[in-house]
Amino acid sequence: MNQPMHERPLVSVIVPVYNVERYLDQCMASITSQTHGRLEIILVDDGSTDDSPRMCDAWRTKDARVRVIHQGNGGVASARNAGLDAATGDYIAFADPDDIAEPDMIETMLGTAMSRHCQIVAGGNRNMRYAGGAYRETGRHAMTMPATTAHGQIEPYLFEMMRQYSLNPVWNKLYERSFIERSHVRFDESLHVGSDQVFNAALIAMADRMACIPDLLYRYVSREQSLCNSLSRDRFRNRRMVHEEMLRLTAGWDDRRCVTALDGSFVHQTGVIVGRLFEPANVRLRRGMIAEIARDGTVHAAARRCRNATDPATALAAWTLSFRSPVVLGLYGWCRWTARHMIAWVRS
Repeated sequence: MNQPMHERPLVSVIVPVYNVERYLDQCMASITSQTHGRLEIILVDDGSTDDSPRMCDAWRTKDARVRVIHQGNGGVASARNAGLDAATGDYIAFADPDDIAEPDMIETMLGTAMSRHCQIVAGGNRNMRYAGGAYRETGRHAMTMPATTAHGQIEPYLFEMMRQYSLNPVWNKLYERSFIERSHVRFDESLHVGSDQVFNAALIAMADRMACIPDLLYRYVSREQSLCNSLSRDRFRNRRMVHEEMLRLTAGWDDRRCVTALDGSFVHQTGVIVGRLFEPANVRLRRGMIAEIARDGTVHAAARRCRNATDPATALAAWTLSFRSPVVLGLYGWCRWTARHMIAWVRS
């Protein structure tokens, strides 16, 4: 883009921050050095108890494009909503504070958004694993969908979006802010995980102009201590709520493979939860949650629908869950936990 800086679109980049003092500077360095420089960077400190609040304020002092919101701890959905409410940009982007944006992420997606008048642009990403002080690439997700002009043109690509992980996250996308506002969509603050998936599905259900570009623009970093790898008392119920809401939002989609993909993802995530219940820290949750999962009608229905899944791990989880037996499910969880730790031991 050869326009003078003041004529370029303003992009609001929203970063929810909670106890990420070890990683925030690296993330912010990747955002502040974007090749598209006209940014409004909104750091939402969600009640952090480490040095993150001071670091946010330091970045505000260092870079005039940075705005900081300090609020009580309400969760990532609450923090992202606070950022949306404060944003003034023409476009919205999100980043997680322990991830890394490629230098041309904003410029590349913005070029497609402007030239094709897109309401949503999705890019590709690298999956990174951080352990022992080093990063290791574990996979990539990318797909191509030509810019559409009607919602019906998006539907044939919905299953591929699910398969390539282009539907779920918000950090690989650029959104037209006026489209979000017209759609009256916000993150569901009752969901501790999965609110981004529901947010995107609600927007895509109303979108006409969307594109997916194959450029690998974001590095998503997985860590053992991250939210996605932690376990709380309501983790399963949260996942069930997300699954039920996604089934509702996608009920009008013609491609029934989408339902199969949703069922498979839910069953897989449930299997992961059962395995993690055998971590020593989760012993008090184990018996009650295994009994709850074994007897849950939503997970049983999903398990029955995907017992013939091509992925062996999902098929095994579905077969186990279909028994509706706490004893069988407990044995499965113990085996899964044992196998996971044996693999980690061999790799070490």
